[in-house]
Amino acid sequence: MFYIKYYRTDIMDPGLKELLKSTVREWVRVDNEINTLNKEVVARREAKKDMSAKLIEITRQTGLDMFDFNGGQLLYVKKSKKKPITQKQLMTVISTYLGDESKAEEMHKYIMDSREEVVEEKILRKG
Repeated sequence: MFYIKYYRTDIMDPGLKELLKSTVREWVRVDNEINTLNKEVVARREAKKDMSAKLIEITRQTGLDMFDFNGGQLLYVKKSKKKPITQKQLMTVISTYLGDESKAEEMHKYIMDSREEVVEEKILRKG
């Protein structure tokens, strides 16, 4: 049995109340399916990560950087990328560059206050 506690249903049209009930029931069903599938995805990603580590080790030992198979190829690719900038790191770099702690703090504050905000609306499940 599925029980939904309603708030302010006394002012709700019976048709709208039934629509709410069926929509909530369906939302919870889909959310449960997504949670189950996500658990399976996490397990598969972990297995893939372990296999990738083995392939990287084999690639390093043998010097092979490509593996052919019926569905295509696996390529060993190595690239460097920059880490994200933390607020602490930003403050340190600005302070070093300007040589003035107060100007660095002012610039840091300006940069942080100038960042664009994005509003996101969504339905969350609690419990």
